[in-house]
Amino acid sequence: QNPSAACELCGETHPTHQMAVHHKNKDRRDNSPENLQLLCERCHYRIHALEWRRAAVARSVARLKAMEDEFAALGRAVK
Repeated sequence: QNPSAACELCGETHPTHQMAVHHKNKDRRDNSPENLQLLCERCHYRIHALEWRRAAVARSVARLKAMEDEFAALGRAVK
């Protein structure tokens, strides 16, 4: 019989080989117990997918701001 563990996020029980250790502060070198969270693969993926989406949105906002600044500079140069 395979050992199992409960996901700290969803609470579902999974075989331990389907679990992942998540570093809450994103520092893989920080293995202090308060930084580690035992998650099922699905929840672990969801956490990182959300982070990836947030980073993509932040990059898009930065590009739009740079474009606005360029257009504003062009407008001042034309006047």
